[in-house]
Amino acid sequence: IKPDMIHAARKVAAAIRRDPKFGNTVAITRCRVPLVRTSCEINGDMTGIDIVFGQKNGIAAAKWTERMIESVHPELRPLTKCVKALLKQKGLGDVSRGGLGSHAVTCALVCYLNHVKRQMKDREEGKRGEKEEKEDGEL
Repeated sequence: IKPDMIHAARKVAAAIRRDPKFGNTVAITRCRVPLVRTSCEINGDMTGIDIVFGQKNGIAAAKWTERMIESVHPELRPLTKCVKALLKQKGLGDVSRGGLGSHAVTCALVCYLNHVKRQMKDREEGKRGEKEEKEDGEL
């Protein structure tokens, strides 16, 4: 871990602690990637926020997730919330303690939904093929 990233994480955490909108802010610097973990009230719910240092793909990952939700799998958002709630309940939602993070959950769910949609499409094509065979046999 680069000392400048650790220093930046500590400075950001200190600045966030001064803002009363945020709660439970901590700099986690003894891990592979330093981060600041905090929470903030959004639309009446306390939401956990992780600010990660030294990763360049966060914005691209967020855009990919939004694209998956908006155009490919609209059911992804509620399904992700359910899985994350279950993981949190079981103590498995904290990456710094060996749990699964949001992006890992999202990737797994996208793979699952792609698989299910492919199976449904294959079944529909199989039914159409059977129907065509029956029609051909009647001639």
